Amino acid sequence: MNAVSYCHDTDVIHRDIKLENIMLQTADNYAIKLIDFGFAIRVPSDKKLNIFCGTPSYMSPEITKKKEYYGKPADVWSLGVVLFALVCSRFPFKGKMIQILRGNILIQMGDCFCCLGRIISLLKNN
Repeated sequence: MNAVSYCHDTDVIHRDIKLENIMLQTADNYAIKLIDFGFAIRVPSDKKLNIFCGTPSYMSPEITKKKEYYGKPADVWSLGVVLFALVCSRFPFKGKMIQILRGNILIQMGDCFCCLGRIISLLKNN
């Protein structure tokens, strides 16, 4: 997504990439817009973060473990969750309580690859 790439090129970490923060602007040739920069922070690429924020279903394993983390890979993880949800029509990890959700993120990461074949077929030239 160009918006995330632009943010990362300027050392801005969004920290709350999710379906609800991605808009489709029909007036501008269906441009995709990233919104809600309330959790965003500007930080050098080599600095780890220790503030844990965002939406639990989209959090990377490092954040769910409450360990220091690099912001850019955490944003990319969230983009992966968005892609999974768009392709598979469901979230890769489920849990009614935050503790169960965190455990599922750490245990069930292998399930994320179920849509890999679909994605690869979309990227192939016909």
